[in-house]
Amino acid sequence: MEPELFEELISVIDYFWHRYAGLPFASKYSIPVRTSYFKQSDSVLSALLRFCIAANFLRLHNYTLQDLIKHRFAIEYNPLSHHWKWVEARKLSKRYKQNVLNRLECYTQHLLLRTDAPQVVSVYLTDSAHEVHYISGMVRRFQTPDRLVFVLFSLVNKYTDSLKQHPVYIGDKEKLRQLYELYIQNPEQNLQDFIREQGLNYRVFQKSFKQCFGATFYQYCLQYKLLHSLELLLFTDKNNKTIAYDSGFQDYNHFNKTFKRLSGLKLKDIPRLVVSHY
Repeated sequence: MEPELFEELISVIDYFWHRYAGLPFASKYSIPVRTSYFKQSDSVLSALLRFCIAANFLRLHNYTLQDLIKHRFAIEYNPLSHHWKWVEARKLSKRYKQNVLNRLECYTQHLLLRTDAPQVVSVYLTDSAHEVHYISGMVRRFQTPDRLVFVLFSLVNKYTDSLKQHPVYIGDKEKLRQLYELYIQNPEQNLQDFIREQGLNYRVFQKSFKQCFGATFYQYCLQYKLLHSLELLLFTDKNNKTIAYDSGFQDYNHFNKTFKRLSGLKLKDIPRLVVSHY
């Protein structure tokens, strides 16, 4: 996944944000107008998919919140309502942006102190019940009622050096990432044997990996494959069987079941931006 692809995804998000999100969020428009506007369901679904992809890029490739801010987006957290929502960063002052970062750091610190620290945190698109009415129906297809899943632990990378956290057995994130990249070159090999060949204890490795990245090694691999398959579905004309193979799944049936289980969507629900020739 090259940085150029991340830039492309951000530009697509920007396009959908202005075209499909700007109008309904303006208070001068009536509820029927907003509801009618959001009935362009394919467009809304496409926008939501891109938000998910961008969030996963943050987690998988060590981008920070500043990267989103530089590309016109930030995250606003309301400590009273405990809601998060996306806002356009170009409308925010420098002081406000810093406040966003500070609140995220405090919230992250709170999560790290919990023994059941979650792998994902909900981000609200809007606080308004009227505006979320139609969005909630679409987002439920992601199995996240009224919320868009945002992988918070992708952003923790920026803060973990300064935040109090539980001891990490293998604290070198770069070493863990290198082991992952080495393993993924030949995913058919037995993971336990691979770890032992690297001179590491299998249980220690698994625990360290989860503490560093907020997911087990197996979950991380599946999420990476799912992300890659989404990119191919959206931006290429490859057929589903070819995408299953290119994404590292055992076969098409495994890909189909895993995709539905992890995303809550069927393959046919994904809008193809490039028309297939197959």
